[in-house]
Amino acid sequence: MKHGYVFEDLLLAQKHSYSNRAEILESFVCGCFHCGRTFTHTEITTYLYGDTAVCPECNMDSVIGDASGFPIEHDLLYNMRRYWFDGKPFLADLGGEQHLILPGAAADYIKRARYSSNW
Repeated sequence: MKHGYVFEDLLLAQKHSYSNRAEILESFVCGCFHCGRTFTHTEITTYLYGDTAVCPECNMDSVIGDASGFPIEHDLLYNMRRYWFDGKPFLADLGGEQHLILPGAAADYIKRARYSSNW
């Protein structure tokens, strides 16, 4: 994992992969953390439920744009894929302490957070 991306970064970046049409349309560079391809927002032709961008390469709803505040670069996309799709655990800095993050933990956290008013 690239130094500088902690677990919270990956969770926040993933949050920008759904209900993201307005943000994608404001982005100069977009990327897919499933296939790793980068592209412009004009290449995106499909939005799930009219609001979630779908990758023009692999047809997954794993697209984020640079208007999210995250740099759309290989290291970020790679680490997001590694966690959400490849199921690889990694060490993360949580509050100044190192913790082993297991793949299921993020999925559970995101599922709870999506339906929480605290997200």
